[in-house]
Amino acid sequence: PPQQQYRGGGGGGGHSAVNRNEAARIVPITQLNPYQNRWSIKARVTARGEVRTFHRASGPGRVTNVDLLDAHGGEIRCTMFNDAIDRHYNTLQKNAVVIISKGQVKTAKRQFSSIDNDHEITLESSSIVEAAQDDGTIAKSQLNSRPIASLSQAAKGDIVDVLGVVASVEPVSTIIRRNEGTEVQKQGIKLRDSSNAMVEVTLWGSFVTNYGQQLEALYQQGQHPVLGVKGARVGDFNGVTLGTMSSTSVEVDPDIAETQQLKTWWASGAASSAAPTNLSGGGGGGSGGDRRVRLHQIRDEHMGSEGKPEWVEIHGTVQYVKTERFAYPSHPETKKKLTRHDEGSPWTDESTGQTVDKPVYRYLMSIQLMDATGQLWVSCFDDAGVALMGCSADEMQQLNETEDPQFESRITALTFKRGIFKLKAAQDDWQGEIKQKVTIQRFTEPDYGAEASKLADLVAKLKAGEDIDARPPPKQPMMGGGGQA
Repeated sequence: PPQQQYRGGGGGGGHSAVNRNEAARIVPITQLNPYQNRWSIKARVTARGEVRTFHRASGPGRVTNVDLLDAHGGEIRCTMFNDAIDRHYNTLQKNAVVIISKGQVKTAKRQFSSIDNDHEITLESSSIVEAAQDDGTIAKSQLNSRPIASLSQAAKGDIVDVLGVVASVEPVSTIIRRNEGTEVQKQGIKLRDSSNAMVEVTLWGSFVTNYGQQLEALYQQGQHPVLGVKGARVGDFNGVTLGTMSSTSVEVDPDIAETQQLKTWWASGAASSAAPTNLSGGGGGGSGGDRRVRLHQIRDEHMGSEGKPEWVEIHGTVQYVKTERFAYPSHPETKKKLTRHDEGSPWTDESTGQTVDKPVYRYLMSIQLMDATGQLWVSCFDDAGVALMGCSADEMQQLNETEDPQFESRITALTFKRGIFKLKAAQDDWQGEIKQKVTIQRFTEPDYGAEASKLADLVAKLKAGEDIDARPPPKQPMMGGGGQA
């Protein structure tokens, strides 16, 4: 497919100028090969991965990657280890323009990158990496995107680029890494394009903080930005999914012609004229994918009882909030629960033995919701709790400890608060007894114009004799390629 380029951007500065002899040896990236001894390239850093640690028999080590783009459109990946990281990492900032020489050109491991190059560079501590003037001749980035519909033919583990309109944003969730026992955040973003297909991109770790929160804020404001993702790994969980890696590059509303084309397509209403092909079937959708139900249906249909969680949406009201235990003390980094034996002892994570002087309180509330069909007790964790309360659990804990009357007034203000609740229903094994557990995933203020339209649609369906409570048929698994990210 034709290459798409992010225009603009800048970098460089802060180092000695490259001498004229080095500048004279600058060659296009596409001409590099393992048999050249003397070469220099001038390129922009389009992506810089995090420094990762590894363990071998010889001892621990560190590794990272950066992706480079030159004025001729050539791209290449550079890898650095240990001392080379200490020497070059700070110079290789994203968007910086640099001149590099004395690296080792090797055969690329194409299965780990979407970079279209059979070679990659290993930088040593003796390699030369110097900042160069950004004269505007090098594009900010290059995206070799493909239509979302074509991803149905992608194989598990493929590394691809994608560009699409943000159709929905999932709430942030946290999982425990099995091999490390550490927490990591994840967030699902549904993308659509004019091929009338939709795919879920899972943001992991720092991508949630750097991009997911921004996208969720825009989405809750009713906006649908365009997202460009370079170097995502194809997965096969519930169809075809994409996931970020440490070397992935993400751009919101990239400054390219295709972005405006997608925005025009979305604004024209063409996206709503026909239901998209959802490549990432199953799981919990976002707005437009979540089933709107009433509280009695969650109980009566025994949602989540078949071993798979179900995500639904209700228009409900907070009826009661238990204040006996509304938050828990957590580790500032791992977010794990902390305990201490007395007032003078440190806060301790019993599973690891880690201690801190001061915990961060996170919401863990028990809330009773109601609608016209009944009531339901649900759990509410920190992200949704902040959205409901309008303040942090730390602040509420301080008010509670000092017996400040604002604590009760804020709880009272939450009571009878009305809005749209995204709920997750799943099975919970509590001391050998299987129960239904319902958790608030997201809270948003109601858009009464949109709600009036939904009610009008329901009335029309009732007049037509349709069962508005009918459970939709299960989604059929997608056929074709895919892979676990």
